[in-house]
Amino acid sequence: LVVPVDPQKNLRFQIVEARGAGRNGVVFQVVVFAPLKVTARIERWRTGIKLVNFSTDADASVEMRLAGEVQYEYTVENGTRYLKFRPRVRAVDMQLVEFDLRRISLAAGPLVQEFGDVVTNPLADQLDKHEPKIVEKLNKSIVKREDRLKIPVSLPFDWSDWSWSKT
Repeated sequence: LVVPVDPQKNLRFQIVEARGAGRNGVVFQVVVFAPLKVTARIERWRTGIKLVNFSTDADASVEMRLAGEVQYEYTVENGTRYLKFRPRVRAVDMQLVEFDLRRISLAAGPLVQEFGDVVTNPLADQLDKHEPKIVEKLNKSIVKREDRLKIPVSLPFDWSDWSWSKT
């Protein structure tokens, strides 16, 4: 189980890049940083006998660099004009910034911390392997919520000819 630590306070976003892409688009790169609480429980049974049983607690920090684009357009629905956004994630790069194994079952202390150091690189490799699936899941999540990605526009002027300029 992986849970963000007080995301209202600790989740950080940084826009690294945002530039125009065509008439109605923006290419972006965002970095997201999150501290996490990690818990795991492992049990292995064979023919009704419990061979292995332990639980772990760890603290971790993950940084995700997300690259994508947002297309936008004006639409009219039921007489109301909306600015509609269509974001798409193109790539994700996950980095395990910190991993601190605090406890394995009842054991804690330097030996557990040493074991945590040993498993840090394999955990980072697992994050790398899951990056394509993360991109896929993010895009599916965006599509599910596309009705939330529009805002009513009731301004006294028309922005439909507005576009991003190159600087």
